[in-house]
Amino acid sequence: MLLSTPVGNWLDGQDRKRGAMTVLAVNNFSVAMSAGLLAVCLTLHSEEAAGVYGCFLTLSIIFCAFSKCASDGEKLAFTKDWIVVMAKRESGNTLSTRNATMTTIDQLSSIGAPLAAGFIMREIDQRSACLLFVVWNLVSWLAEAYLLKKVYDNVQELGVRETRISVEDIKKSEDSAKASKATCNMLTAYWRQKVFPAAMGLALLYMTVLGFDGLAVGYGKSQGLTEDVLGMFRAFGSIFGLVGAFSFPFMERTIGLKKTGFVGLVLQQVFLYLCVASVFLAGSPFSPLSYFRTLTFESWWHTFQSAFAVTSPQHTAAVLNSTFETVTEAPDAGIDWSTMTVGGHPVLSVLAFLCGITFARFGLWMADLSITQIMQEAIPEAERGTVFGVQIAMCQLFSVLKDITVIILPDPKTFGLLILISIFFVTCGFLSYCFYCLKGHKSQDKVVEATSVELQLLRKEAEDV
Repeated sequence: MLLSTPVGNWLDGQDRKRGAMTVLAVNNFSVAMSAGLLAVCLTLHSEEAAGVYGCFLTLSIIFCAFSKCASDGEKLAFTKDWIVVMAKRESGNTLSTRNATMTTIDQLSSIGAPLAAGFIMREIDQRSACLLFVVWNLVSWLAEAYLLKKVYDNVQELGVRETRISVEDIKKSEDSAKASKATCNMLTAYWRQKVFPAAMGLALLYMTVLGFDGLAVGYGKSQGLTEDVLGMFRAFGSIFGLVGAFSFPFMERTIGLKKTGFVGLVLQQVFLYLCVASVFLAGSPFSPLSYFRTLTFESWWHTFQSAFAVTSPQHTAAVLNSTFETVTEAPDAGIDWSTMTVGGHPVLSVLAFLCGITFARFGLWMADLSITQIMQEAIPEAERGTVFGVQIAMCQLFSVLKDITVIILPDPKTFGLLILISIFFVTCGFLSYCFYCLKGHKSQDKVVEATSVELQLLRKEAEDV
């Protein structure tokens, strides 16, 4: 969140090859260091080494944070800049197809990487797995750098930054160069873009618990759902997301880019209202009044501190599932579909919640690709890295605000409040995008009106002659 904007601004000031090679090296090196430090932590078993364990674990987390920042820099360079240049050199509208392909690859990697990592950690011990990850990142670094160089050498356009022609564009470029000297001016470069309402609409979607992350999975477990049921929903969610990505190029060619984004957000809104309905269906633990009646600062503070406690590896497994308290006595009994219960507890509410976020993935990825391409086409090349860097920071900001909200309301009885808050922000994002579309439509009407007036004047002059 803090470094994405400076990284994007730095990429704007470098040639594409040097910038991409640098973030690639930082990413792979940081992951290797993080895995290596974790391997050291796993060798420390005695309680006397708790201080050293905490130190190495903290360093591992820090390197992991650097790798995340560098990974965002890689995505920014490749999927927000390089891909635009490469699409321009080809005839036809290939940018939408390339964006959809990159998103599909990213989604498949997100599915395959955890499966591969889990298989490795199951077949060999965790310490050896960490060492294997160290070797893999160092070796893959060389392979990725080689492929990166080949692409750069084969696409000559990547070696040239687009120049400004008009005096107004030159002035904007100079203002952008001056603006890059201060963070506040980087933010100014972001909000003065014509696509700012659309970009902010996308960022607002990150302030939500309506996704397949640890929160949704933990909530499902607290309601008695088994791992296979949750895994099924996550798999179908990924499938719907891929279908949305595959549908994007066709929709973009059929109805246009802005309308495709609008359709995607509408579909997301419609399906997420299932999540709102789930708050009031049978089996919902929603009871904020009873939670706040029994809440004390001491109990809340104890829960808050336990979330950040540094413990030994042996004790960590015992507290992993402490966020949500399971409401059923026999969570592994499976769902009785005739009565829609698990161990006598109704699960209609949690099933509606999971169905909502599963089906919403279709519209979400379609809207995400639409807004991303709108930004790619509208943002000047000289400040593309800076603007997209701020966009990543804004997305991370709302994600952090979501995490803070969950820390404040950590009980299943208040999860319904988190759902309602999420729907509010998703709706705000939708309205922000609608404002962008209406604003752009009015601008087009003014251009058409001005053109009509000019044509009438020309006709009048011709008649006078």
